[in-house]
Amino acid sequence: MTIYLKKPVEGLNLLEEGSIEYSISLQRPKNLKSIGVLNLMPNKYETEAQFIKLFGSMKQSIYLRFIRILSHEFKNSDSSYLENTYETFEDIKKEKLDGIIITGAPLENISFENVNYWSELQAIFDFIEENVKTSFFICWAAQAALYHYYGIRKYTSDKKISGVYKHYKVEEEKILDNLSFPLNCPHSRHSGILSEDLENNPDVKTLLSSQEVEELLLFHRNKFFMLGHIEYDRYVLKSEYFRDLSRGIDVQTPKNYFPMDNIKEDPIYSWKNEGEVLFSNWVKYYV
Repeated sequence: MTIYLKKPVEGLNLLEEGSIEYSISLQRPKNLKSIGVLNLMPNKYETEAQFIKLFGSMKQSIYLRFIRILSHEFKNSDSSYLENTYETFEDIKKEKLDGIIITGAPLENISFENVNYWSELQAIFDFIEENVKTSFFICWAAQAALYHYYGIRKYTSDKKISGVYKHYKVEEEKILDNLSFPLNCPHSRHSGILSEDLENNPDVKTLLSSQEVEELLLFHRNKFFMLGHIEYDRYVLKSEYFRDLSRGIDVQTPKNYFPMDNIKEDPIYSWKNEGEVLFSNWVKYYV
């Protein structure tokens, strides 16, 4: 269906021509759900393209709005582009959001309190708790939200979790309808959450988990916390892997990603359908 955007974003230029039907609308079209994406990723354009593709695959049209943090200047992004194209949370407060996604960020080795936009992010967490029907936090943002809302701490590791892992259903929830199991999902992180803190918060349900990398998807009161990256497209892990190698970082080949672990082969895109179904369920049942 049609994706409606408030302003044209650069991510549109990364999509195959004609693959997504979109329209620009300064006002939310009548009867459409409004979903915000607070984009904390350094590669803004790629992240835009990933979410436009995901929502463009759905059977219903939505109004998609990209949001920026004010208290941080991203090195990889043109500040004038963000100022002219993205909305701030003050803008969002004036126009109701039905759902919000907050992306990951490469901040795992920094304590939350030392992140320079932590106070602003906490204020956003508090606002959406009271004013947005449902929220979906991804990777670092999931860890940050779990810490803010429930005091669930993260741990860091020198060894990066990188690859595509199998996950199994732990609890029933509508967001899991029509998914196939085991469910494949990419992970790319140096941190996780402390099990003892999760055990002390029995209201936070684990929906999906893996024997290899533990929790993937958690849930409480219309808030979802995903520790992986099911929104990633086929080549993101490959790009991150070669980026790390170019920086002289000793990093393992992403597991279960390249055929026979041959980095010269095209990566296996084994999670595409499940990502589309999962986000479609989120919109259908919660947004």
